[in-house]
Amino acid sequence: MKIFKTFITLLVCFTLNAQTTYTVNTGNYYYTPTSLTIDVGDSVVWINDGGTHDVNGDINSITGQPFNNPVTFDSPTTSTVGSVIFAYKFIVPGTYNYDCSVGAHASAGMVGTVIVNPPST
Repeated sequence: MKIFKTFITLLVCFTLNAQTTYTVNTGNYYYTPTSLTIDVGDSVVWINDGGTHDVNGDINSITGQPFNNPVTFDSPTTSTVGSVIFAYKFIVPGTYNYDCSVGAHASAGMVGTVIVNPPST
């Protein structure tokens, strides 16, 4: 029940402050969808379908090199099924690459991309 209340609170906060909120499901070596194209001001919420995962938008877990995202982000590791792993409001346009830095998840294909369109004129 506490997880449900936390999720609802986050959802309401992001809905009030963002144009659109997108959900990415995470599980055994996947992020679904693997790629999103959104607008500046939109939010993304990553939900744990099962397993232990994080959302790492800082250092590529496969290469050890920085992703060089417009803004870096890195969530704590979460193993609670149905919980929000991470929520982020994208306010800087550009391409954001991320992976799961737990074990060999990234090398097994647990990688994703968020493309943030600049504001329309």
